[in-house]
Amino acid sequence: MNILVTESQYNRVVLNEQTTHKVLFSDNNIEISAYGLDDNKSGAFILPKPHGIITIINKNNASPIIVNIEKSSPIFQSFDGQKKYSKQIPPQKNNSFKVEFNQSIGEGNFMGNLTFVYIVPGKAPVLKSINIPFVRKGTVKGDEIKKQNETYYYCKSNYNSDLLKSATDWWRNWLLSKSTQQRFANTFGYNLRSVEKIFIEYLKILNQIKFEYVIDNTKSNAGWVRPLWKSGFDTPIIINCGPANEYPKSERLNFIIHEIQHLLSAYHRFEHPSQDNFFKDFFDFYKDLVSGVFQSEPEDTKFELDKNSDTYKKLYQFLTSQGFKDNTIERIIYLYLWRLRYDEHHLKDLNEIRSSLAELRKTLNLNPNQKITKELLINNAREDAVTMFINQWLFSGKPLSEFLNYYNSLAMGKPNTTDRNLA
Repeated sequence: MNILVTESQYNRVVLNEQTTHKVLFSDNNIEISAYGLDDNKSGAFILPKPHGIITIINKNNASPIIVNIEKSSPIFQSFDGQKKYSKQIPPQKNNSFKVEFNQSIGEGNFMGNLTFVYIVPGKAPVLKSINIPFVRKGTVKGDEIKKQNETYYYCKSNYNSDLLKSATDWWRNWLLSKSTQQRFANTFGYNLRSVEKIFIEYLKILNQIKFEYVIDNTKSNAGWVRPLWKSGFDTPIIINCGPANEYPKSERLNFIIHEIQHLLSAYHRFEHPSQDNFFKDFFDFYKDLVSGVFQSEPEDTKFELDKNSDTYKKLYQFLTSQGFKDNTIERIIYLYLWRLRYDEHHLKDLNEIRSSLAELRKTLNLNPNQKITKELLINNAREDAVTMFINQWLFSGKPLSEFLNYYNSLAMGKPNTTDRNLA
């Protein structure tokens, strides 16, 4: 007897009964199984096997189910060739997908974890975690394992409890400012008692943040958080040790401050949806939050700046007219055009801009009662956090004064022409 399985990139795959099949998870709504495990008692994927098949069955008779993989161990390299998995499965149907394995994982017996969320319309999302067994015997050289151990050691030494404390202390100081709380109340129309309750939860999130370390060669970003459905709680900051180790000491604190903003925003966003387009802004915010769970930063693709192009000349002339200095303009334009081509997400996503704002304020050593000014941007344009913020301003198409006024408010919501509404 043959079992026919539909896949998004592989037409039809025939799995016959001799292929070991293991149910990884089952409840009243879905069943998740793995195919292609070892037949010889271990019941595991035997590396260097390049891939396996996972099948998800929707048991419901009437309702479709949306399934997202929220988190995966570094052993899982891709899902049907993609970095993320998100599917809607019709009633009484299944979806099977090919899982590519990362071949750099060391020797021994270990588990690969998949954390997924499924949604049945009209019901609360269900978050579950499953473990899949793997075995690798004598196929990775000792020096590769040694190199991985050294990477982890260096990573854990740099991204330690002291660094985390410095980052959470920075946020704690900002949140405890009475002027910060008052401006937050003004932005959202809350009374101070409601603001205090929200900020108490922010502080609880800060108190329980932890680091989790991975070596994921499929991603070039140094780290990420995945706060979906958890409102910022019980969500570690993932440190991707390879790229993270390349950060200079001066950038590590900013990096962690950036990620913490994502966790806090998952509990209560800092940006107020526009009054005229509330539902669209609200939907876009959470859509971006979902996509941010899976999105990796782009590879460090080579990019040559054409100084003779009309685009370069117009940007140079414009930045000069704004008062930016000749010795900083070329780098600003280079990074802006590179991001336009390879990383537009970080230029336009409101949640990313909010994290960049936190980095910027730390870089400029501003207290809660100080605003970001045009002069500060011009005089510190060589700093990475400042350059990113300038790039985000260029992408916005807004006058610099309007852009600064908007982001000099606490929760980035209601533009205010006074200097009292500060970030």
